[in-house]
Amino acid sequence: MANKNDMPKAASNITAAQAKEWYEKNHAIIERYANGENAFKQLRDFTKRSARTISTFDKETLRTYL
Repeated sequence: MANKNDMPKAASNITAAQAKEWYEKNHAIIERYANGENAFKQLRDFTKRSARTISTFDKETLRTYL
């Protein structure tokens, strides 16, 4: 699993070979994260937000609805 400590702290200390090695090692994890994020976005359409009010009913009123 990708870990923050896998990569050097400063970007200037990273060589191209180190970056490539880290990406190849963590590519599957990055891809799964992106797929999960896309699935979450498809789960709900955020453009269709609506507020619903929830009413409380007593037993007599509830019986008329059933």
